[in-house]
Amino acid sequence: MSGLLGKTETLSNVTPGAENLQNLLLSFISGKGLNQGLFGGPDTKDLQPFLDLFSQQNERNLAQAKESVGTLTGSSLGNILGRESANAATSQGAFLTNFAEQRRNADTAKFLQALQLALTGPAAGVQNVFRPGLLDSLSQGAIGLAQGGAFNGLLGATA
Repeated sequence: MSGLLGKTETLSNVTPGAENLQNLLLSFISGKGLNQGLFGGPDTKDLQPFLDLFSQQNERNLAQAKESVGTLTGSSLGNILGRESANAATSQGAFLTNFAEQRRNADTAKFLQALQLALTGPAAGVQNVFRPGLLDSLSQGAIGLAQGGAFNGLLGATA
């Protein structure tokens, strides 16, 4: 039942679907934490295809280096194989580091965008709504009748 006077109420724009999404995001944050959630990096299953490829490349490159040294033995052979191994490890490590950083940045951007839209978008806001009371409704009705000419005959006015 409405009161005599109207009042302003705050209504939530959050739909049940948006509320579910917000709850999922909040449980993810509370479960993993922002640091782990945003900066966890790729899983080993993401890296495994690259590690397998690097193993194949290393076997092939070291076999090729061993053939190219010919009859060298001892420290000369060790220097050449060591240099090839170091070059491979450096380039592969740089690739994996770059891959992990790109994945982390992409995951962070997606996560923050979803979080921002869920928590600050139009579906997450509130709006102030005026709910008229009994006196507000009666006064609006009287004004409507007066403007419509309902009392003109009583007051002697002509339309």
